[in-house]
Amino acid sequence: MSDNSDLKAAATYAAQDATKFADEDEESRAIQNFHLEVSPEAVLTLFADLEESRNGMKHSCAIRLKKRVEQLETERDQLKAFAVEMINASFDGGSFDGGDIQDIAVKHGLLRIEQREDECGEGCACREYGFPAECYRKTPILGTGPKEIATPSTDNENVSRHEI
Repeated sequence: MSDNSDLKAAATYAAQDATKFADEDEESRAIQNFHLEVSPEAVLTLFADLEESRNGMKHSCAIRLKKRVEQLETERDQLKAFAVEMINASFDGGSFDGGDIQDIAVKHGLLRIEQREDECGEGCACREYGFPAECYRKTPILGTGPKEIATPSTDNENVSRHEI
């Protein structure tokens, strides 16, 4: 990018409210000074700088969009794998409790297990089971719910199933 500070200063000065000039001569000098700074080369340089900026923004947006699409495709694949495993198990005569479903969700990246040594807040149901505890936490793909409540596991009384 080029330095157009002289052109910008002349344009800013010439574009001000005419009542701010001391007299008509000052206004004429401002406009004349602006016209001296404006050349075909200066205008072409401005257009080139603008085009370069636009191309940079387009490239940056394209990169961010590509990353977002890749993230959404990954999340779709995780959700699909979870759904397929759940449906296939139901056809096999499987019967799941909440703990089984959460374990499958961990397998597919929908939940993560967090080791807790103390309470995570006022709504923490882990205190009911004692510490240390394993808490199942939602991953970003599922979002976060502000009032999720812990559910005890039938397999392990020290497992909390909640989101802070």
